Amino acid sequence: MTRASGNVTSLARANYAKGLATRSAIIAVASEAIAELGLSRTTSREVVRRSGFTWGVIQHHFGSYTALLLAVVDNASAGLRSVLAELDVEIDATAVQRVDAVAAVVWDYFRRPEYLGYLEIYLHLLRDPEASEVAREALRAFDVDAEAIWRATMQRLFGDVIAGAAFQRILFATMRGLAVSRWLNEGLLDFANERMIFIHMLADFVEDAA
Repeated sequence: MTRASGNVTSLARANYAKGLATRSAIIAVASEAIAELGLSRTTSREVVRRSGFTWGVIQHHFGSYTALLLAVVDNASAGLRSVLAELDVEIDATAVQRVDAVAAVVWDYFRRPEYLGYLEIYLHLLRDPEASEVAREALRAFDVDAEAIWRATMQRLFGDVIAGAAFQRILFATMRGLAVSRWLNEGLLDFANERMIFIHMLADFVEDAA
């Protein structure tokens, strides 16, 4: 490789890294704004103001405001996929310890302010008649991907004891419901007791099934 071609390659890598950093920064700003202001008040102009990037730059990376919203959803989904993939529980852990470990991860995820933004975008794009079918299909694809990761995690932690989808979805949906309820009452209740009652109920089910 000549020095000239090496310089071109280095420049291309630098530009690529810069592009990824810019994209990540815009997604972070949009997520933060939606969590703080709500989707209805987070306009493209607000994202421009907060990020310091022009709308032209944002369009270059995402194409449209809807595409930016989908990127926010994808980023949130990737965060959950990452923590589930990294979840590690001792082989000899009790049923309560295993259920508590996975419930803690889901609970922590749904308690984050960014999740409210994700939820708003999700509901908006699914129900807005002006949203494109491409956007709705992207959301469905995110769901399928998240479901696969979730089921793999449950299989890894509990094996064939709870192979049915019902147990897996009950754990996920209940943790989500408790977390959203916490947001709705503005943190006046932390639902710690309710969470532990639920965990022990599921642990009893796991032990009985085994």
